Amino acid sequence: MKEESTPNPFVHSLGFKIGLMIILAEIAVSAVTGALYIGSFNAEIDRTIERKVLLPGSLMNAGLLNLDVVTDEESMRGLVGEELINAFVIGINGNIFFSLDSEYVGKSADSVSRLDFRLLTPRLTEPLVRRDASGGIIHAIAPLLGMDGQTVRFFVYIEVSTAKATAQKLSVIWLFVTGSLGVVLLTSIIILFSFQLTVFAPLHLMLRAVAQVETGDLDARIAKSETRDELGDLARAFNRMAARLRQNLEKLRREEEKIRRLNQDLELRVADRTSRLEAANRELESFSYSVSHDLRAPLRHIDGYVELLISRCREDLTEKGRHYLDIVADSARQMGQLIDDLLRFSRTGREEMRLECVDMNKTLNEALSQIQDGCAGRRIDWTIGELPVVRGDYSLLRQIWVNLLGNAVKYTSTREVAKIDVDAVEGAAEHTFVVADNGVGFEMAYAGKLFGVFQRMHAEGEFEGSGIGLAIVKRIIDRHGGRVWAEAEPDRGARFYFTLPKYKEDGDA
Repeated sequence: MKEESTPNPFVHSLGFKIGLMIILAEIAVSAVTGALYIGSFNAEIDRTIERKVLLPGSLMNAGLLNLDVVTDEESMRGLVGEELINAFVIGINGNIFFSLDSEYVGKSADSVSRLDFRLLTPRLTEPLVRRDASGGIIHAIAPLLGMDGQTVRFFVYIEVSTAKATAQKLSVIWLFVTGSLGVVLLTSIIILFSFQLTVFAPLHLMLRAVAQVETGDLDARIAKSETRDELGDLARAFNRMAARLRQNLEKLRREEEKIRRLNQDLELRVADRTSRLEAANRELESFSYSVSHDLRAPLRHIDGYVELLISRCREDLTEKGRHYLDIVADSARQMGQLIDDLLRFSRTGREEMRLECVDMNKTLNEALSQIQDGCAGRRIDWTIGELPVVRGDYSLLRQIWVNLLGNAVKYTSTREVAKIDVDAVEGAAEHTFVVADNGVGFEMAYAGKLFGVFQRMHAEGEFEGSGIGLAIVKRIIDRHGGRVWAEAEPDRGARFYFTLPKYKEDGDA
């Protein structure tokens, strides 16, 4: 893995960025100013040279010079200057009357290659200047007029070198560039020093205070600033924020300490209630044992003596006496069944669950074989769909099917042909199971009481039962993390639903 390079703190500092912007701004201003000045200076030099090369012709036309001066080398150099290369005085017929280089005197102008003979015409009445940039030479032609001021008598042709002017321009440019850079650096240093005193130093103090706060030191403060600028306002705002954070931290610590004490107290209360709950569970187990053994014995005695009375003293009893004994025996059996159901309900909430992959088809078939006695002599049309594999306690899930299917068989006993459907639907997070029948149904207004202990929708004379079966179903489903509910209409059957959550292991199973 490629390591990230550590950024240069100086390059990324605010001072470097501000200094760079100042330098760039000053360079830009200097460049524009320098370009204007140098352009003006160069133009002035060019105008000076132009005036020099045209000066002899202008003075002669003004009558201030005569031909003797123009044809004198020393006089021409004094007028034009050191830049003078050569000077010609050419007659109207094209012959060279005078030249600083004597070899050209008396020759025709068209024999000199650097002279443009075509310009030497009587029509040239105004001075003409041409620049040879590649050769660094300026050519000037001035017509010399006669006494009438109109007729051209001679042409003064002057050549000067621009080498000195070019060197002067370069020196000016060099001096300006070096001077500008010096000024830029000096002013940048002065401005940055001023920024250091007025801006960067307070900012460094703020950064140091922020770093202290970042490490958890909320006592960090920025030295009080009397300035009313943004930095002073920022320093005062930071100090107020740090003080507020300190107050909040102290308040939070007090609250944490309060919560810690409450948690300790809560733990003590939980421990106390847990111990009391454990004691209550032990008492409940003792009660269950007492119900299971102590109450069953008197019931067995009652039932036994009733049978003895009926078998041995039946002839001595009146019809009403035998009827009373039958009621006592039946009540004893019902009380025994009720005790068994209560114990079963109690065990479903206390027994440890053994979770495993359970094939619901298998548990359903076992439940069907368990309730076959209630189906004897009945016409029951069973419709059972494909049920999934779930995760749960095998024996408890089998008890669900026993209770729900037993209910369906019981409450369809008034039907000539009972129809009981069992199916399952797989959802995103849970499996939904349904047991539907065409039995007597019930009023939905009482559906909320359906899964309570001893809650019955029908009279005991109509259908047997203690009213605990559906309460057991709800307790088992609750322990598995599912839901259970019912839908029905009077005399149009009922549908009981329950869900079981899906686990990752369900798919593997």
